[in-house]
Amino acid sequence: MNLMKELEGFLQKEPIHNLSDLLTGMAENIGSTDPYLRDQLIYRSYYHLIFDGHLKEQELHQLMKTMLEEDFFHHRLGEQNTDSVFRRSFSALVIALLIEYDFIHHVFEQGEIENAADQAIHYMMNEQDYRGYVDDKGWAHAVAHCADVLDAMAKHPMFTNIERLLTAIEVPLFSRHAFTDDEEERLAIPVLSLLMYKQAEVEISSWLSRLIDRTERHLQEQRGAIESYRVQYTIKNFLKALYFSLKFKDQSPVLQNEINKQLMKWSHF
Repeated sequence: MNLMKELEGFLQKEPIHNLSDLLTGMAENIGSTDPYLRDQLIYRSYYHLIFDGHLKEQELHQLMKTMLEEDFFHHRLGEQNTDSVFRRSFSALVIALLIEYDFIHHVFEQGEIENAADQAIHYMMNEQDYRGYVDDKGWAHAVAHCADVLDAMAKHPMFTNIERLLTAIEVPLFSRHAFTDDEEERLAIPVLSLLMYKQAEVEISSWLSRLIDRTERHLQEQRGAIESYRVQYTIKNFLKALYFSLKFKDQSPVLQNEINKQLMKWSHF
């Protein structure tokens, strides 16, 4: 089977010749370093297979099980600057699609959702490859893609562990990595969803206070160090993204005010 030709045909509404073979080929190549195959063909095809009703319930369950396996979502987790990130990161995107689909169609059991949530939180807390766009290979974006999974979880009625999700988001924010591809904005999205879908204003407010206190300690303990500057820079970008998201969505004046006060305190004006 010529996978590229099959997927191009599928995306042009041509009939699928063998769905089982197609799914196998897509899974085997989900971590391809060819951005056209991985992003434009495989990911887009997963979206249409899931949301356009090409997969039966059994196939959706199997797809979730496959993407959560050690060799996909956690493939060589902990490595830095290697091609293994593409397999992890794009497995995350497929998991996010499945959770979003389940929000509407209620396919998965409580245990499956909880397992996916546990693994997503573990992934976010242990991913070490913070690259965004990689020359010649396209988007790695592991943090942003896992944030998409956490956002889908934040919206899902079966997910309830607000504190653990917030704790997971905190880890990359304190990684001392200088993000360059809107990762902070992507990390703010699940926080907004927790507010809108879980009415978690109190929990978010408490977490933001801890986040700011931790940043202040970094600044005091490592005064003048580039690491403390990068932490503060990342937290400021995250707070700005969250503030404007809240403002645009007309959500929580309380949180808006808290964030605005801190940003003013840290401003150089």
